[in-house]
Amino acid sequence: MRRSLAGVLTLAALMPLAAGCAMNKAEKGAAIGVAGGAVVGGVIGKATGNTVRGAIIGAAVGGIAGGLIGHEMDKQAGSSRTTCPEPRCSASARALR
Repeated sequence: MRRSLAGVLTLAALMPLAAGCAMNKAEKGAAIGVAGGAVVGGVIGKATGNTVRGAIIGAAVGGIAGGLIGHEMDKQAGSSRTTCPEPRCSASARALR
């Protein structure tokens, strides 16, 4: 049982690295949240007597929290692009005219 839990936790931790380039912040946050939540949940679950249940609950809570945080970061990044009037290179290009 410990080997299977360690394998699942390792796979969850490595998943964001495998597909990191094709993921937005919400997806990366969810993946990192799942991995971190599973680890923390497993530790807490071990202390309370049920490691697997703790890891599953931790992964679910961590994934939801990470996804929500990443979604907010995506929204902020999108709004900052629309509120900036011009990039810095445009200002220097205007100075050369």
